[in-house]
Amino acid sequence: HQKHRRAHRRDNITRDLDLFSFATRPGYGIHTAIAFLNHWAAFAKSNPRILIVRYEDLLKEPVIGLKRITDHFGGDFTAEELQDAVDFGKFENLKRLEKERYFADTHLQASDNADPQSFKVRSGQSGGYKQQFTHAQLKEIDEATRQGLDPSLGY
Repeated sequence: HQKHRRAHRRDNITRDLDLFSFATRPGYGIHTAIAFLNHWAAFAKSNPRILIVRYEDLLKEPVIGLKRITDHFGGDFTAEELQDAVDFGKFENLKRLEKERYFADTHLQASDNADPQSFKVRSGQSGGYKQQFTHAQLKEIDEATRQGLDPSLGY
């Protein structure tokens, strides 16, 4: 019941909106992302079991980032095991595996192999959203982020 209500509601909200209008609409888009990230930042400050990991940092130094994560949770992995995991998670490999339908969970599969936008693994880059907006629109998004996002997150 809830699944159908949410899907119907989402369709009604987004049907007549361009991407920028949706991204900046109060209660959706960037505002929801900021609230979500701020919630986790606040929770992490009072709970040492929470580890905040930035995607950009994982892209820049994946082995170091993965070691930081595994150490946080008490893992004991060799440098070779960490490198194997990083190699498995590389963009090119995940793109290939998704196309081959390697993952059993249908949520991790492209809905249409002929449509590049239906893949979960699309670019392997940080900041890909910037290609979707004009310079003026990006300034507005950046300003909302600057004003609203907890600085401890490092953005």
